Amino acid sequence: MALLSLMGSLFLLPGYFCDLNGPTTVFAVVGTSVYVNCTYDQKYEANVKYWCRRMNRDCPIIVQTSGSEKLEKVERISIRDNHALLQFTVTMDNLTSMDTGTYNCGVNVNGGPNQLAPVDVTGR
Repeated sequence: MALLSLMGSLFLLPGYFCDLNGPTTVFAVVGTSVYVNCTYDQKYEANVKYWCRRMNRDCPIIVQTSGSEKLEKVERISIRDNHALLQFTVTMDNLTSMDTGTYNCGVNVNGGPNQLAPVDVTGR
């Protein structure tokens, strides 16, 4: 997050100057699919990307790439990396009301903290 100082006040600007960005909120309809695109800095092109569901302080990984562009799928959720676009896409199929919640787009960073971008999936 970037810091911005205006007239002595300090503000955090989420999504600015970050190495990983995703949508803040995704709206979904039960029974349909939702697509989440997360963009990353070129230095993470070969890194493992993942999608996890936040549960309190934990975020168990649901699906992850192998660092390649191969589609990976676990049940109704898939992930595919596109190195040319510096973007990975998570697809959640056949959504249920239980799928609403906060998730993270994530990039595994060797020797440092992982890059995370929170995404709220809301629906009806």
